[in-house]
Amino acid sequence: MPLFLVIALNTGMRKMEILSLKWENVNFKKRYIEVTREIAKSKKSRKVPMNDIVYKELKNIERKSQYVFYNPKKKTHIKNIKTAFWRACSEAGIENLRVHDLRHTAASFLVNECGISVPAVAEILGHSNIEMTMQYVHQTDEQKQKGVDRLGEIFNTAWKKSRHKVDM
Repeated sequence: MPLFLVIALNTGMRKMEILSLKWENVNFKKRYIEVTREIAKSKKSRKVPMNDIVYKELKNIERKSQYVFYNPKKKTHIKNIKTAFWRACSEAGIENLRVHDLRHTAASFLVNECGISVPAVAEILGHSNIEMTMQYVHQTDEQKQKGVDRLGEIFNTAWKKSRHKVDM
């Protein structure tokens, strides 16, 4: 999978935050990527945790410049991936996918599949308020059902334990 997609899907970072990423902002020891205020939409820096996939992919890249995504012809970072993204989507048979949709996907998975709180996801994404993050978190009826089923299991287990203590 191309590095851009790996980072986008595993961090929820914005397109320009990824493309403008410098090696000095990748902290392998503490496992985070610093989005500096210069490239953050909010103009506030933040630290985005790296999972094993992002860590390993970045570790295995040859450093050719100060930028992770470098354009040697222009001697600066890559600024546009539209054509490459559309080509990759076309080859994969994916229609109507925007680069920004990868950010929504990351946010939804963090909440729905990983159980991360919406405030924590807001911090990862660099949102200043929860309302914005809620526009990124899309839940299906199946996920809602799974959640209330799990809630029932938890309360049922607690109920059985409390009744057992009372009966003794």
